Amino acid sequence: MFWNFIFYGMIAVGAILFVSLTIYRIDWARHPEKYKDLVEDEDPQKAEYRKKKEADKTYEELQNVLEEQKQAKERYDSRHEAVQAAHEVLAGIEAKLDGMKKNQVEGIGSLKKLDAAIEKLAGEIEEFSNKKARLEAVEKTAREHATKQNARIVPARREADAAREKLLKAEK
Repeated sequence: MFWNFIFYGMIAVGAILFVSLTIYRIDWARHPEKYKDLVEDEDPQKAEYRKKKEADKTYEELQNVLEEQKQAKERYDSRHEAVQAAHEVLAGIEAKLDGMKKNQVEGIGSLKKLDAAIEKLAGEIEEFSNKKARLEAVEKTAREHATKQNARIVPARREADAAREKLLKAEK
């Protein structure tokens, strides 16, 4: 009975030690900055190489973000040009409307024609206003999409970098 107690006690202590060390190692892998003071002095060449790689990764991330911002600006500029063209068309329609009001003839028939033209122009103005609103909504959606895309890319890159670091450590 005594030997059974010691035998099972050793197994329990070993299992607890195994589980606790596994949890500790997982925490170390997720948060290496917490355990920097425990790491022995490493080779300066390795440290320099690691710093260079981190700087390269940061530079690449910044380049990708810059490229995405350029693309977003180009999309914004093209949509902005479309909105400006719509404004110019709208201004032309308003000028036509003003011109038609100035050249109005006094007869009932001409008033009916003028009213029909005004209604037609009002419909076109409303249509262009709707197009402008849709363009602004698309522009807003594009900005939000670019923001969301950046928010998804950065954590994914961090995870990939962490995984790459683990592999490098495992190879060493």
